[in-house]
Amino acid sequence: MQDLLLGPIVGGLTPFGAYLWGRANASGELHAWLGSKPDLSDAFLASKSLPLVPENGYAGVAPLNGLSPNTRYYYALTLSDRPPSPNLVPFPQFTTFPPVGERVSFSFAFGSCFRPENENGGQIFNAIDRKRQQEGLRFILMIGDQIYADAAPQNGIGKVACNLQEYRDVYTYTWSRPPLRRLLENLPAFMILDDHEVDDDWRWLDMERRWAHIPWWDQAQRWLLGYPPQERHIPLKRVQDALQAYWEHQGMHAPHYALPPALNEVGQYALPKSDPGSLAYTFNFGGAAFFVMDTRTMRVRNRRQRSMLGEGQWKALENWLLCVKDAYPVKFLVSSCALLFNMWLDIPRD
Repeated sequence: MQDLLLGPIVGGLTPFGAYLWGRANASGELHAWLGSKPDLSDAFLASKSLPLVPENGYAGVAPLNGLSPNTRYYYALTLSDRPPSPNLVPFPQFTTFPPVGERVSFSFAFGSCFRPENENGGQIFNAIDRKRQQEGLRFILMIGDQIYADAAPQNGIGKVACNLQEYRDVYTYTWSRPPLRRLLENLPAFMILDDHEVDDDWRWLDMERRWAHIPWWDQAQRWLLGYPPQERHIPLKRVQDALQAYWEHQGMHAPHYALPPALNEVGQYALPKSDPGSLAYTFNFGGAAFFVMDTRTMRVRNRRQRSMLGEGQWKALENWLLCVKDAYPVKFLVSSCALLFNMWLDIPRD
C-alpha cells in the first residue's frame, strides 16, 4: 500500500509559492491540495510532483505557484488523485511571505543538532510548535545535523551509516519522531547540512574532492569498540551516498540556489570534481535577506590548503552582498559553524 513515510514539509516558501515535500514507500506522484478553509471543503488540486522513483528514494516536491502574499493556506499532500476527505481535520497550514521588500516585523526559530535518544525524542519541537501558535513564528532555520548518521546508539540502525540505504534509514527513523513531524507540517523550514549528515568532523583532503577524512580519534574509538573497517573510514562513495540522501530529504525543497550543484540524468547528486557548485541558497522575508552558507561540501584542509566555502560560493556570496546592499536593511548570513568556537574549544581543528 502506498503511503507517505515522511512529510509533508513546507519548503522553499516565498510570497508567491512553496514546495511541498514528501517521501513515499513506493512509486507514485505527490498531489498537493490547497484551500482557504480549515476543513479543505474548498480544496483544489494545486500541483503534482514528478514521478517518485527509487533513484531518489521515492522523495519529491509538489511545487506551488501563483499564491498570494501574506495569505494562510490549508493543504494536504497525498499520493491519490482524489480530494482529501473533510473528515480528516485539522489539516496543516502555512502562511506565505509578505511582498518582497516590505518592512514588517517577524519572528522565526533556529537550531541544529537533532539526535533523539529514543522513540520519544524530539519533545523540544512541541515547545516550538506552541511558540508557533502563540507568537506567530513564520519559519524555522534548521542549520545542521538534522540527522546523526554516525551515532550508532541513537540513529535507529545501530551502526554507522555506510551506504545510501542506511543514510535513508537514519532519516526515516529520526524524522518520523511525532513532535518533529507535526511541527514541520505547519512551520515552513529552511535547512542546511553540517558534518553529521555525513560523518563526524569530516572534510576533504584535496581540492578535487576525491579523498575524504574523519579525525583519527573517531577512527581509533570505533576500532576499540569493534566497529568494522567500513565504519571507520570514509571513501568517496560513502560521501556521495550521504549527500544524495541529503539532497533527497533537505536539498530538493530548498529555494533559490546561489550556484546549483550538478545533478546527473536521473536527478541524483553527482559530485563531479570540476563542479564549482554548492548547497548554498538565498531567500527573502519582506525587508530581510538571507544567505544560507554551505560550509561542508567544499571544505578542504591539508598541509598547504584550507577552504570552507570554495571559490564558487565565495563569488556567489560577494555578488549577493552587492545585490542586497541597498535593497534590504537587514541581512542574515546563516552558518552551520559557530564563528567564535575556534577561539577556545576547537580541539579537532574543525
